[in-house]
Amino acid sequence: MTIANFQFGDLSNDVLVNLFRDGRTCSPFIQMQLQVWFPDLKYVNQAGFDHVAITNGQKYEHKSFTKSGCNFAPSNMVGSGREVKPELVKEHIVKENLIYCVVDIVDFPGIRVRFEKGLDMIQKYGNCKIPFKDRESFFKKDEKSFENPLTILEKVVE
Repeated sequence: MTIANFQFGDLSNDVLVNLFRDGRTCSPFIQMQLQVWFPDLKYVNQAGFDHVAITNGQKYEHKSFTKSGCNFAPSNMVGSGREVKPELVKEHIVKENLIYCVVDIVDFPGIRVRFEKGLDMIQKYGNCKIPFKDRESFFKKDEKSFENPLTILEKVVE
């Protein structure tokens, strides 16, 4: 997929591209855009998850994949002076039956979206981080695109 129409005031396209390759900047926009691409998702911005499925209440957490990889620990464990505790992340995943929506913004405005069960992610990446070196294998697991993350969870949208 490509984000085609984006602008802000008089900022150049190059400046905006660099800003949107940073998950801190891009996340609020992507969280809104996911509702457009996947109409069954509703943005709720709850502690521990960002979206719920309108049809069945399934909870989804958005995470960005950047040049640093993808850290899927909750934000309260990420940052200076904070500690990621994988056992607490796993408890949260189980409690919420969480599915992650991982959005690759490394090549913004080109992006890829992948939905993955939280338990599968923590099992494979026990430290709650997908390293950048695994980017292609993570997003190329299945190259078929899909329209409904509720029925087909392990697909990539490009």
